[in-house]
Amino acid sequence: MTPQVLTELQRIVAKIIGGEEGLEVLQGDIADEYETHAALSSTKCKHILEVYGCSIRPRTHPPDLGYIFMEYAEHGDLHDFLEYLEDNPE
Repeated sequence: MTPQVLTELQRIVAKIIGGEEGLEVLQGDIADEYETHAALSSTKCKHILEVYGCSIRPRTHPPDLGYIFMEYAEHGDLHDFLEYLEDNPE
């Protein structure tokens, strides 16, 4: 996993994933999800969010936390965006 370096001020979002199953399981889950997002965003399609990197925050008490840093989507997730389009026809 090679994180992308941000060269200008950008709005990003952190997707947080909690892992009750333990650190090793969380590391695998974060790696799998990050690689999936990275493969999709490498297509450079304007309809797919960019992914910038990921990290894991081990804690002394569960849950351990994993983060995936992604491009900010102005209208939220796909469901929110579709609702926005329905409420605001062009």
